[in-house]
Amino acid sequence: MNQTLDDYKKSFVIEQLRKYNYHDTDEKDYKELVNQLARLRAMEVEVKSPHSDWF
Repeated sequence: MNQTLDDYKKSFVIEQLRKYNYHDTDEKDYKELVNQLARLRAMEVEVKSPHSDWF
């Protein structure tokens, strides 16, 4: 059953990466995929926003 949960988590992250048009998901483990997703999401932060003045 643990394998099923791991497969679900990995497929969810891959689905989120595809929203950013990122398709290089073959031969990468879950941790690498999560790190890539975090990088892509961090690039979306608007620097001019008053809430992100600490950037």
